[in-house]
Amino acid sequence: MLRKWKRFSALALCLVMLTSLLTLTASASYDIYVNAKDGIGLNLRTGPGTEYEKVRSQPIPMYTRLSISQTQDSAAGNPWGYTSYQGDTGWVCLVETTTYDPSPKQTAYTAANYDIYVNAKDGLGLNIRSGPGTDYSKLRANPIPMYTKLHISQTTQTSSGQPWGYTSYEGISGWVCLVETTTYDPAPKAPAAPAEPATPAADTGDPLAAVSYIGDRAACKMDAAMARAYAKAIANQPATNSQGGTLQAVLVDAGRDGYPLLMTTYLITANGMDDECSIPTIWEYKNGKAVAHDFKADTDLPSPIQMGTDTIAEGKVLRVDSNGGGGVDPVQGSLYYAVNKAQLTLLHTSKEFTDSHTYELDGKGYPSPHAVAAKLGWADSLDNASLTTNGSTLFLDCITSDGTTAGTALNAYADTAAPEASDRDTQDPETDLNPPPMERTSSIGSTIALGIIIALLLAVVILFVVMITKLKKKR
Repeated sequence: MLRKWKRFSALALCLVMLTSLLTLTASASYDIYVNAKDGIGLNLRTGPGTEYEKVRSQPIPMYTRLSISQTQDSAAGNPWGYTSYQGDTGWVCLVETTTYDPSPKQTAYTAANYDIYVNAKDGLGLNIRSGPGTDYSKLRANPIPMYTKLHISQTTQTSSGQPWGYTSYEGISGWVCLVETTTYDPAPKAPAAPAEPATPAADTGDPLAAVSYIGDRAACKMDAAMARAYAKAIANQPATNSQGGTLQAVLVDAGRDGYPLLMTTYLITANGMDDECSIPTIWEYKNGKAVAHDFKADTDLPSPIQMGTDTIAEGKVLRVDSNGGGGVDPVQGSLYYAVNKAQLTLLHTSKEFTDSHTYELDGKGYPSPHAVAAKLGWADSLDNASLTTNGSTLFLDCITSDGTTAGTALNAYADTAAPEASDRDTQDPETDLNPPPMERTSSIGSTIALGIIIALLLAVVILFVVMITKLKKKR
């Protein structure tokens, strides 16, 4: 009897252990890819945990595809999966894997040798990742701090065109998004010393010759009030910014009607990079004042940072681009403005959703950017812009003038220009309800003359009636 009881107890204990094992191990059926943080590969072990022996002397290579048939947590709480590789079976740590193929899809890697500085838009810092793209895992729990100097040894682009660079930080090597960096030190600096007075431009007889002008300078209709308003807008801005950039100005006749807009920006020279610029400001002329246009009020796109002139059908427009994409902004696009007498009117908004590669124009979906271009009526290229400026990452493609020189020239131009020609021109002649005084005087004279003629005719009629009456009496 005792012997049977021992057999029963042993059997019960086995059943309990088996049941416990079954509750810890779950069946599975899916594929994973090796994506080890060390970039070397993944060990195959005899059990679900690092305390178990390695089945193979060499790890399973990076990006290898494996099929998982069972899963179980280790004693430390990490998920493990049961798989097979080249005839060997065992367990792999699923923390070191992904469910998508993480192998590099870019084929073009370019050697590089330059320094950059972290300048993330959120002000928190920049993540370093195992590959060039936000779909790769982070290699550090905390981002690389703002303004950190990094050396780039290799560059590539994601499928959406976003640039990434290979670097090292505190012993960890990986990839950083170059959109979130600058080639100059963006750390706040003490205010720069006042700029030296600009050397007056040579006397050419045309004060406006000292100001860069996009358009037909000879057809300029800017009056004295407009010139002084633009000069004041320039004077109210610092001559230099915190990055050491110098204030620049250019007049842009985007409407091709002789009434230019004013564009100001800061030109930066650092680390051998010339003509790098800050995000520009476009100034309109409204009610006798220069007013900085608020592009953010016109759209839900990220901050527009690139500007260009382009042609939609037969009309001239100002195109303002917002360049996001990838992990920076999932949407980018363009705003198209009609320009009339130095004032902007929004015509169209186009959007590109970089995650899904879909497109919109004024809220309506289109299959491709070519379809959007066809609808707008301009060529499929943005290369025909005569004005292009993009903060930090691209360069100023137009010639600008020193801000102090431009302000002085605009005031000099105002001294010789018509006093308020543009104010008169803003009234449509066909709807002018107040004709010149000379025309009103002529109208009054015409009215008096007509009255005299009518009075004379009336007198003749009365005289004729009187004569007829007297003749009747004589008879």
